[in-house]
Amino acid sequence: MANMVPALADHLGIDTVLIGTNPPGENEIPIEQVFFDHALKPINDLEDEYYLFFDPASEKSRRPAKESHERIGQRLERSSFINSFYNRGFPEIYCRFRNNERR
Repeated sequence: MANMVPALADHLGIDTVLIGTNPPGENEIPIEQVFFDHALKPINDLEDEYYLFFDPASEKSRRPAKESHERIGQRLERSSFINSFYNRGFPEIYCRFRNNERR
């Protein structure tokens, strides 16, 4: 799966992908275990995205998280990139995206 990240980033027009990083500089608050619990899953769902990219305790943050999740899902659904998962021997991932399952 890790070898798919550069292709997905390129397909979506993303120049840089940071995975499992802390903010730059000195960090007084260490990364919490809950981050790893959600980050290390093979396929992330909306609940994971709340913890990875937003504040799960804040309704003000959860709303944009859901909107972001839906936008990304729409782009991927229209994308031939998802079809490449099937062609590259990842039919389970292909089927999950086609069925709108993100776990």
